[in-house]
Amino acid sequence: MRFSSEKSGLFGVVILGSAITLVLVSLAGLLGYAKPKPVFALVCSLLIAVFMLWLWFGTYYRIKDGTLFYYSGPIRGSLKIQDINTLIVNKTLWVGMKPALATNGIIVKYNKYDEVYLSPRDKDAFITELLKLNGNIKIVR
Repeated sequence: MRFSSEKSGLFGVVILGSAITLVLVSLAGLLGYAKPKPVFALVCSLLIAVFMLWLWFGTYYRIKDGTLFYYSGPIRGSLKIQDINTLIVNKTLWVGMKPALATNGIIVKYNKYDEVYLSPRDKDAFITELLKLNGNIKIVR
């Protein structure tokens, strides 16, 4: 089952606004509005814009075969649902692994000291699916 990431307006303005600006500046440079053409800088700008768009459109979570997979552009990982012990709902993790595009998501605690921050759009459905596979998960709201 696939869950899209919630996307906050602030993240959208920063990521999409920056990506669009970089693309426009690069196109202006490639079309000759900058002399001399700084090709290396333009290519780097386009690559950064592609990376930002990849984050925006490529952040989601998947539950399959007892495993939770998370994707956020090049950031990818997985964890066994049986290893999850606690879900802290509507909190934000400010440091650590954060494949998410919004605040007030879910902190997933697994193993003894590990945690990852996720922001599924439909938190209740996400939690329900995890509980179906591991009824021992503690929910903290």
